Amino acid sequence: MSAPVLPFGQEQPKGIQFGIDWLAFTVKGISATPVELLIRQVLGDEWKHWETISQRDRRRRSKGPFGTLMEVDWVEKWVHVQMKGQGCRAIGTEQVMALVEALLQRFGDAFQVKRVDLAWDDFDKRFRPSDVRDRFWSREAGAKRPEVVCKAKRGHFRQDDSPEGGESYTIGERTSKRMLRVYDKAAQSGGKVDAVRWELECKDQVAHRAVEAMMRTHYSSAALRFLVGFLDFREVEPGRPSKERKRCAWFESVVGDARRCPLGALERIDLEEWVENYLKQQSSGFRVLLRVLGGDIKLAAEVLLAGNPKDNPRHRGWHARLRSEGAADLAARIRHGSGRGEALPFLLTPLN
Repeated sequence: MSAPVLPFGQEQPKGIQFGIDWLAFTVKGISATPVELLIRQVLGDEWKHWETISQRDRRRRSKGPFGTLMEVDWVEKWVHVQMKGQGCRAIGTEQVMALVEALLQRFGDAFQVKRVDLAWDDFDKRFRPSDVRDRFWSREAGAKRPEVVCKAKRGHFRQDDSPEGGESYTIGERTSKRMLRVYDKAAQSGGKVDAVRWELECKDQVAHRAVEAMMRTHYSSAALRFLVGFLDFREVEPGRPSKERKRCAWFESVVGDARRCPLGALERIDLEEWVENYLKQQSSGFRVLLRVLGGDIKLAAEVLLAGNPKDNPRHRGWHARLRSEGAADLAARIRHGSGRGEALPFLLTPLN
């Protein structure tokens, strides 16, 4: 950010504070004990007590300080830890990063960050969520403004009905690798943090890349590169690529001269992950279509298949892969995950 940036928790009536507000990670191939011991070693004895909240034949879920959750699978041998905002703020970003570094050194490639939320609290309130919305989206044109540099198709604005009148603007989808929320932190925190928060939620490879980048340089500077890599505002200069155009002055007052962190092919998902995301994103709309067609599920599938006869290049590549390799394993996982796959055999019929 262009203003001096301080860590969360430092008294600052004006300016910007940066911090990690959510951390989730998985360690594969081990039991819970070494992970618990390392957490205690880095964060202190307060973290030695984990209360079991549920247990099945192969899994156990436990709750630690500040609502931190740990899930263990004894058969597949993995440990998943989810440290929410309260825990991250309580120990501070320095300690969160110390834990990440210790986990990476101890477990190597078996350790993977699954989610990290990067948050900037702007106490000067340069721009409210509705201001960001109006700079991102043209209601008159029904499209993003030409200054916007972002792959997300549109944003979602919400005006709360609470007495505080809090508002929020979200760019991106929850199932995506990155999603940005700009919201009234004062309303959300009950007045404890009187600021506008910019919060970038990163998942999977992007999350892991982000914390690795933060280990190499100043935390906020590294994190900002991921923010402007997801969303930027550049002056309209016909004939020039976006990266060569001048950053809009209003956004420069927020992010300064931060350069984007290119992710390239990292964000290209494989077929298995695409299927998983598709099922999450399209289920609700498919249920509406099914109701419109009187519950005729086969007709609904036929309508979808005929809706757009063109396949994009990536999908054509997957068709070729499926023709050569088949999809028996993937189809079996879908059936197992839904519990209803056997009722939809026509959806799994290979396409010509």
